[in-house]
Amino acid sequence: MEPEQVDHTKRDAETFLIIGGFVLLLAIPVGLGHFWEWHSRHAQIVNLFATAALFVVGAGMVWRGFALLKRVKR
Repeated sequence: MEPEQVDHTKRDAETFLIIGGFVLLLAIPVGLGHFWEWHSRHAQIVNLFATAALFVVGAGMVWRGFALLKRVKR
């Protein structure tokens, strides 16, 4: 007797949405740190690139989560 296959797409979509949202929220204080560090040019550049990286990763995860949810609803 074979076990029935389970589809985890809905759970994966929800996980992508939650973790992606967290990463996007994490980008906010890092972005604010960019403006806070006005005396160190190096720190501004590092914070700027870190904010951009966090935003891209978070937005990509949220986008993937919505794409998976769309596939589940079909």
